Amino acid sequence: MSKQKIFLFASEIAIITLAPNAFEIIENSKNLQIVSRHGVGYDSIDVDALNDCGIPLAIAAHSNMISVAEHAMFMLLALSKNIFY
Repeated sequence: MSKQKIFLFASEIAIITLAPNAFEIIENSKNLQIVSRHGVGYDSIDVDALNDCGIPLAIAAHSNMISVAEHAMFMLLALSKNIFY
């Protein structure tokens, strides 16, 4: 069993980034109270397993919106000045 699975079994909160959640992990996490995901969508979350276990899913969709916009502007300015080799 991986360290991530052992940690999730003992935790009350799970913050999911990109790793897919398996049903058996969610079902066996007896202390799990909420699952949170940042970004857009919930493709990597087993929503049916969460619903079956009565665990809510929170999505922070706008958590990095400003950082992404700043990075896009930087890339446009860098391209306009031929900074990339």
